[in-house]
Parts: sequence; C-alpha cells; structure tokens
Amino acid sequence: MRRYIEKILICGLIGFGLLLYAGRTFAASEGDSQISSEKSSRILASLINAQQNLTLKQIKKPILDKLLIVSTSSEDIPDNSSKLVGYEDNVDLFAVAKDRQGNYYLGCDDSLPDKIKVDNIIYSTESETLKRWNEELWGKPVIKWYKIMPKMQPSHPDSNYKWYSNVFTAKGPDEGKFSGWDIIEYTESSIPKEGWTIRLEKKVGTARFRAEASYNGQFLSSPGKEDPSHSSNIAAEDYDRGIKPSVHCISRLSNHENKLIRYIEALRGIPWLWGADYRGERDDPTDHQAELPNPIGIECADLIISALRAMGNKDLQYTAAKDLGEGIYNLPIDERVFKLATNEIFKDWTPQGIAYQNGYYISGKGKIQIFDKYFRFKRIIKKPSSHYLDIAISQDNQIYVINNSKDRQIEILDEEGNLKNHFKAKVECISEVGGQFYIWEKEIGPRGIDLDEETGDIYLLASNSLYIFDEQENLKKEIKLEGLYEDFVPLGPLTLENGQVYIPVYGNQILIYSLAGKIINKISLECTVLAMDTEDEKYYLIPYYLKATVPLCIEIRNIEGILLANSYERFIDEEGKDAVIHIGTSEEEIRISGLILSKEEKEDNFSHTLILYEDSNKNGLLDYSDKLIYAGHKGVMINSVEEKLGKRNFILRKLDESIIKID
Repeated sequence: MRRYIEKILICGLIGFGLLLYAGRTFAASEGDSQISSEKSSRILASLINAQQNLTLKQIKKPILDKLLIVSTSSEDIPDNSSKLVGYEDNVDLFAVAKDRQGNYYLGCDDSLPDKIKVDNIIYSTESETLKRWNEELWGKPVIKWYKIMPKMQPSHPDSNYKWYSNVFTAKGPDEGKFSGWDIIEYTESSIPKEGWTIRLEKKVGTARFRAEASYNGQFLSSPGKEDPSHSSNIAAEDYDRGIKPSVHCISRLSNHENKLIRYIEALRGIPWLWGADYRGERDDPTDHQAELPNPIGIECADLIISALRAMGNKDLQYTAAKDLGEGIYNLPIDERVFKLATNEIFKDWTPQGIAYQNGYYISGKGKIQIFDKYFRFKRIIKKPSSHYLDIAISQDNQIYVINNSKDRQIEILDEEGNLKNHFKAKVECISEVGGQFYIWEKEIGPRGIDLDEETGDIYLLASNSLYIFDEQENLKKEIKLEGLYEDFVPLGPLTLENGQVYIPVYGNQILIYSLAGKIINKISLECTVLAMDTEDEKYYLIPYYLKATVPLCIEIRNIEGILLANSYERFIDEEGKDAVIHIGTSEEEIRISGLILSKEEKEDNFSHTLILYEDSNKNGLLDYSDKLIYAGHKGVMINSVEEKLGKRNFILRKLDESIIKID
C-alpha cells in the first residue's frame, strides 16, 4: 500500500510543478515581474530531479547481511528470544532480514507486525528502522523454514554405553566422574511452508527452528545451519557444549492437570545426557544444560529442577537423584522402603464363585476364603465335604451358596460358616397324560446365584432361565433369557445390579439383560470369566486366560470392562508385609507429581527419580498399571509402574511446599 501512495505523491508533485511552470510563464508574458519564467524552470527541474532520485532509491536493492527469527505467542512485540509457551498458545515465527545499513525488513504486507524487538531494542516502521520489502522493485525472496531436533542417541558412541554422557560410564572407581563435554548431534527437517511467517503446530515439547532466504544471488540463514563437517551436524559458530541459545527455540507446556508435570513435559524432545552440568565456569543454574527454555540434555533429577525453576523458583540449584533421596527440597510420605511383589492367593485351589461386600468372599471345593478389599487374607470357612459353586452375600452378611455336593441345594450360612437354613429350588410343572393334567415339582439345579439388596429376593440361573424366589423359598417369577443356549452358552455365574442381570458366556463376553429377559448390552473381554460379581458399576472377576502368564486371581474392571486392578500384583515393605499405597492429597498419600525414588538391588543410594504421572484406573491406589514420567534413555518417558520399577526398591517423597512453589 505504501509504495502506491509514494507513486501518487510523486505524480502529484510533477503535475503541480507543471501547473506552476505554465502559470508563471503566462504571468511573465503578461508582464508579471514577481516570478520569472526562468525561476519556474528551476523549480520544475528540481522536482523532476527529486523524482528521479526517489525512483533510483526505490530501485536500488538492499544489500542484506543477516537473517534472524523473531516470534510471538501473544499480542506482545515479536522478539528474538526463545520462549516457553502454554499448551493452547498460538506461536508465530517471523523471518527478519537486516541490511548493511542496520535496517530490518519484515515482509511486504502491512498486516505483519509493525514493530519487532531484537536484543531488547525496538525497531518499527514508524521510525523507519523496520521496513517493508518491496517485491515489485527488488524481487521476491524465497524463504524456507526448518525444524531442528537432537538425535536421541549418538551415531557413534565412544564406548559400550550407547547414550550421551559427560561422565565415565565404565564400572570402576571413575564411574560417574566428569570426563568431558559430549557432543549432541542434531538433524533438521523441512517445514512444508514458505514465506515471511509461519504458525507452529501445537506440539508439546522443545524444538528449534531455522529460516533461510535466497534472492538476487544472495543466500542467508538464521543461526543453526546444517554443517556435516561439524560433529554436531550444525555450524560451529552455533555450538558450544550444546546448541547455542542463538538458535531460536520454542518449548511448549502440556495440558496435564498438574502444573509441575505440564512444565516437565515441555522437556519432551530433549535427549538423556548422563552428567548434564553447568556450561559456564561458575555453577549458574541459568547456564545449566537442562535449563528451560534452552535445554540441551537431561538427567532424571534435572526434570524436577528445570521445571520448578521455569515455574518461578529461581533460587533452586540443580542437584542429583541421590540428594533428592536424602531429602533436599522434599519430605517423606512414608518412611518405609517398598518394592513390587506378587501374591498368588489361589495356590493349589480353583475358585468357582465370588461375591463382593467391602471385601471378597470366594467359594470353591472344600472351603470359602475371605479377603479384604485390598486382597489381604482374612479368614477361611472350611467344609471338606462340600463343593460350593456360586456365592452371594446378604445385607446382614449372611452367606448364600450353591452346594454342588448336595444336588445344588441353596445353603444359608452365618459369618462363621454355620448352616442356618437350606432348600432345594423347585418349580411346578404340568404334564398331560391320557387327557389328564398332572402337577409336579422339578428341581432346577441352579449354577448361579445373587440377591436383590432391597427385597432380599433370591435370583437363580438355571439352563436358559432366570428364577426369582422370595426369602420364604417361594417362586415369584421365571424369566426366559434371550439367546441362551441358542447363540450363547453361559459359564454359570450370575450377578444383579440396578435392575440388570449380568451373565458371562463363552466367547469372552458378558451379556447384560433387562428383567424382561432381553439382551440390552454386551461387554467383550480378553479372558473367560470363571466367577463374577458387580458392585458400584465395577466388575469383580476371577478370569481365566487361554495363554495364562499369571495364576488365577481376582480382577477389578470398570463398567466398560477395562482392567483397574488385580490381586496378583502387590507392594510389600522391607519386612515383607503387604503395603497399600493411597493416591490423594493428604499428608500420608502420594499425589500426582509426587516423587518416587528407586535404586538397583546392589546400590546403596536411591539413584533414579520418577514422578507419578497418572492414576490410570482412577482407583485411588498406586498399582502396577499407574503411569510414571521420568528422564530415560529416550528423553522424557512415560511407563507403567510395573514396566519401570520392576523389582527395584523405592521410596515415596513429596516436594516441600514451604520451599517449592508448585501451585
């Protein structure tokens, strides 16, 4: 727009000059002695000369000597500093060219910013220190963009240790001592967009960027240009103990619910570097290799310090996992040392029925076993001559079982296992013989049982029907179940909740029936269900896997069938006692972003720092499936408790909130 205004002004000046010349010439011919024709000619010549000089100035192409990137993530003035931005922030990068006279150029479109800041100095179109590029007179430059990322491990490691390291890695007295600055390798990839500006995709983690421009035989690049002759694969002037801060860097937070973890995830894309250290002569945290927003490499403890410093805790110094384990910046949640273990609760015994009521009642041949809700054994009811199938518990803790040893009669036991009552479930049948009708009773031989908590009615599954008896053993209703023994073969268990009936069938499915006997839903699993109960929209199962890698156990699944917990996996303390670790916000509970410090079996110190990332099954308990985030050989990693801790000892810590501002 500006160049068109300039043309209009130039044409206007020439026109005005011509009119002035004509008017003054005419006046002179009439005898006007105040302005001569000669003076008018000089004015016109001056205007024409001014126009020629302005035209030459416009045609003369700037001689560029520098290209840099400025960016903005808000309405602020774009500047050349690297940035730590929020998950939802829009980040725009701008290529800015500088000529030998110190002028900066940013595009040819007035919609682009009219101010930029370079090394804290503002340049603007108003002051004419920032200019628009005149494509019509100077030609259109080709501007390309590149993303620069580190390789996550060196191409040619110096030893058997395959990862980056500033320390000696071989076992021995020097292991872990500083050996020199390892070279981090970088690669660049083309971004499929050209022009003066690009908007970055919202990808969590850290990345660096480069712009290059070519026009009129000139070629310019912002810092970070590829150079295969340098061991880092970038130009030597842009590398010093890691890529220099002059290479434009953007670190994006995640959208995790926990603030600390959001900042930790901004370090995604940064490689593991054993012995990451201060790059300067003094221990200045702002010059540490893990410092945001220009991180080079990370160790496990660096995640915590780098994230906390970026959140505003500028007094924190970088430290090691050993120091975190000894209490620097944190406090214990529990003084015990834990480790993962297994718990084979059904050794040499096959369970056949399960009922849940603030704990587990398991029936089988010769006994009923009772466990608390954390799968810890409480007591046993032995009946050597009995073979109990399915089991149910009343509101007053009476035990209802199907005794297969006694023609599947229903037995009602007290909490100690004493027989209180029993009956055989019978239904009336009508037969016609010789025109005569006879009424007789048939024992139904049920396989599954459950109770209606409100009415106390007894629900029994036999063949393809559901039978409902009242507490006085009277049949109230028989319901034919759609598809049973036609399309589906039941496995035996029966459970009732919220007016719906759940029946496991062959083919690793659970059928959900209405009380009209119609199938209203199906749940598919990866296992066969030997026994089952439901409570509070959870399934309590005893599963059987065709390719069993673990013994029979109890599983808890949500209403969609997703595994929440099982009885086989557990935690124990240093004395071998079962330990239940709660996830929450109280002083005795580990919270999301809480610290877990582990050590190898033969190590004396806790040497690895992990952070609780997710209660994956939302059960409020730390278990094998919960997620941990940590610095590993692939950078910032997320794995399950089982995958990461294995058989290691570990302790639980929390950040000292009187020192660390985490909210």
